[in-house]
Amino acid sequence: MWWVDNDAARFAIIKGLSSSPTMRCLVREFYAFELESPSFTWVERIPSFSNVADGPSHGKPEEALRLLGVRSCLEFHHSQELVDRLLADQLVNLRG
Repeated sequence: MWWVDNDAARFAIIKGLSSSPTMRCLVREFYAFELESPSFTWVERIPSFSNVADGPSHGKPEEALRLLGVRSCLEFHHSQELVDRLLADQLVNLRG
């Protein structure tokens, strides 16, 4: 289950496309992972005030830790391959 806090992101993932170059890039990567490891996904919108990920997305991870009763956590490391693919897609979008 994937929770997103806006309908534009939700519809982009459901439809598999977006008019936004950045969102198109993210949707493409979402489906690349889905092809590698197929799953039954459900994408649902959850308002920001109810979304446990809202605090961390605004630089306040302590909110999620408090809500979940977590005392400590580790930094999430993105694979360099993913970062490189996202940046390459962005360069292509910028060049037209």
